[in-house]
This record gives sequence, C-alpha cells and structure tokens, in this order.
Amino acid sequence: MPASDSLSTSAPSLSGAEDTPKANRCRLFAILLALAVFALGTAAIYLQPKYNWDMMAYIGLMHESAGAANAVEIHERTYGAVREAVSKKDFDFLITSHEGYRQNTYADPESFAQQLDWYAIRVAYWGLAQFLTELGLHETEALRLLSAVSYLVICLTVLSHLAHLYPRRALPLLMSLMVALFPALISTGRLVTPDLMSACGIILGFSLLLRERLILGALVLLATVFVRTDAGVFAIALTVPVLLASSQPLARRAIATGLLLMSAPLVLGLNAAFDYPGWSKLITVASGQKLFYPLTDEVAPITPIAYLKMLASTSIRGFIIPSLWMTAIFLLIIGRKVIRDFRYLDPVVLWCAAILVFIPTRVALGIVVQERYFVFLPIVMFLIWVHFQFSRKRQT
Repeated sequence: MPASDSLSTSAPSLSGAEDTPKANRCRLFAILLALAVFALGTAAIYLQPKYNWDMMAYIGLMHESAGAANAVEIHERTYGAVREAVSKKDFDFLITSHEGYRQNTYADPESFAQQLDWYAIRVAYWGLAQFLTELGLHETEALRLLSAVSYLVICLTVLSHLAHLYPRRALPLLMSLMVALFPALISTGRLVTPDLMSACGIILGFSLLLRERLILGALVLLATVFVRTDAGVFAIALTVPVLLASSQPLARRAIATGLLLMSAPLVLGLNAAFDYPGWSKLITVASGQKLFYPLTDEVAPITPIAYLKMLASTSIRGFIIPSLWMTAIFLLIIGRKVIRDFRYLDPVVLWCAAILVFIPTRVALGIVVQERYFVFLPIVMFLIWVHFQFSRKRQT
C-alpha cells in the first residue's frame, strides 16, 4: 500500500514560530492545566466512588479464590468487608432495590455464590485486585485504584498519541483535556466495575495500532478479553479498517490479524474454565423474565419471539443504537477510497462525541443507555478521526 494511503505517524518537524517565548508559555500553561485536570479526575474516581452491586461479586470472587470454604463463608466475608468500608447509606443501597435481586443475594448465601459464575470470566480485573489486597489494600480500595489508574492511563495515552502527531505544540494537551473531561469517562470509573480498565486496554491497543506497532497493539487488545470479554471482542471488530490502512508489511498485518482472531477461542476457553452459566440463561435473564434464585439447570430457553422482542426493546432503550449500529457505520470506511474521503467518518465521530458528552448517566430524554459498557468507543473514534485528518493533511 502506498505510504500516502497509510496511517503512518511520522510527523513533520514543527519549528519556527512555535519556539517563541509566547508559544513556550502556552505549552507550559497547557501542560500544567492538563496535569491538574488528570489529577482531579483520578482523585474523583478514587475518592468519590458510586458503588455498584457488581462490586460485591468481584469481592466475592477474591474471597473464593483466597480460600473461602463454602457459600456461607464467601457471603460472610464479602458483605462483612463491604459493610466496614462503605457508609450505611451505600451499604443499604447494595442490599436493597432492583426488584428483589439484591435482597435475595444478601439474605441467601447460595443465591449470592451462584452469581459469581457470571463475573468470574473477568479474571484479569478481580485477579489483579486480589493481588493488590495481598499488598495491604482493602478490597474496595483495590477496585477503586484500578479504575483511577485506568483513567489516568487513558488520559496519558491520548496525550501521548496526539503529541506524537503534533509535537512541540500546545494543541495535543488541550485536545487531551476534552477526553479527560468527558462526563461518561469519570462516571464510569466511579462505578467500581471493570469497564474503565477494559476501556484503558482498548484505547491503548488502538493507539499502538495507529502508530504502526501492530503486534503489540494486537496483544494489548487481546488481553482486554480477560477484563471484559464482550467489550474486548467488540473492540477487536473495529480494527479491520485500521489494519487495512496500515503501511506495515503484509506478513506483520497477518500476524496481528491472527492474534486478534484468537479472541474467539479465548472467550470459549474462558467460558469453559470458569463454568460460565451459558448464553441460554444469560439471554433468558436479560429478556426480563422473572426468575427465582438460586437458578436451576431447568431454565427454559428463550423463544424466538421473546428474543426478537428483547432486541426491539434494547434498541428502543438505546443500547444497540449507540454501540452496534455505530460499528456498522464505522465499517463503511473500509477501503482506500473511503479512508481518503473523510466525509463518511466525520458524522460518526460527531455521533460518538454527542453520546459521550450528552448521555453521562444512562438516562436522557427517558431513554436508558448502557454507555459504560462502550465508553471507549467515542474516544477510539476520536483518535482514529484525528489520525486520519493528520494523514489527509500530509497528503495535501
């Protein structure tokens, strides 16, 4: 592929007026401002968590892995650890509401232990948190730290990527502030879930791919499957146009593609290794059917009509619209002609940015949106858009 069609990031030398004292002061101010915002965002995530029930399951997995003998012991250790770490108001929230689900898992150790199978496949998240607890951190502190560090790495990755394109300018610092201030990024980190850690790996992986470090980028993206299988596989599907546009030799692109394709057997292996309850039960639960806990193996599979109703419902609620449909639109940029013509990409980036900025809380205009699952998507689109715009500017 000709160099003009690639995503090469060899930035031209920028000198002259940009070395003036005024330009240097602007860069210094931008650096201090960016670092201050990064620090404030990191502190907000760590110090002001918004506890989600999922945290209970990950802490339960830590205690199970640490040697809790049975469901009762797992339950006692988990709820005891959380009770001593959070306020009474937060603890009451974690054991009430949600149509009886939280009450049941609090009252019945067997019901709680059964939920762990849904979360165990995110082994990199709770496994790393368990390692941090062995270093002396409380379980909730370890999970909060993972989210806070992930936020900081995301900000620094975006800053590094933009600075690579536009060296010796204040622009990358100011543009990275846009990412650091995205409401959904901070609100997702405060939830104490693996979503921000997964987003961190995906954004870092895409940055490496765009900078032509294909194999390392593919390995990072593949590793995110251990954090969130769904988000990892979803992100890997977005790498197609980036790999097609790469200027690297075909053999290197083939190796990167092979690594990314390993995500499918990897997910199957994780499901088998951690006794994932299976897609039939997952779809049945997601469809909103009332189930008693503990679940049994006799859960009836969902009917085709009920499944279509569920898809329609989730589409209306906005879950599929801002995620899977954006993927379909994004894949339209495949091919050299489309990659050179950015008219098709700009609307997608604007749509992603609108979702990230205007839907920070999953509720907008009465539409429920699970933005935390795909919080990485608008940031990845932003990086790709800036990268393509830079490549187009070089061509002209």
